[in-house]
Amino acid sequence: MRKYPILIILSLFLFISCGEQENPINSYYKNIPMIQGMTRDEKPKVYNVKIDLGYEKGNKKIQTELNKRKDQLTDIVRSFLSTLTEEQFLINNQPELREIIKDEVNEILIEGEIVEVYLIELQVFEYN
Repeated sequence: MRKYPILIILSLFLFISCGEQENPINSYYKNIPMIQGMTRDEKPKVYNVKIDLGYEKGNKKIQTELNKRKDQLTDIVRSFLSTLTEEQFLINNQPELREIIKDEVNEILIEGEIVEVYLIELQVFEYN
């Protein structure tokens, strides 16, 4: 009869541990300034975008590289965003937007890679 409590505890442990998903905590590069520009619509809108870049926690080499390439990173993101229409900034398109920015940034990095792009602020509004 003592087998049952042990089996229940073991089953519960396996159930809980199998249900856990790995969700690493990243370090964040927050030094890219707010990027402002105009959309490519027939009647252009103004956008303001602030992003942070997530990378593997503790990776000092990529942190140093990001700092050295700050101006280049800002230019890459600004150039990409300037090709978009208002619709491409909408919430349902933001996962693709994040992924493209990540890919563009990772193309130039040598010391590691960006694992996530965070859209900290994103505004699109009419130009007066």
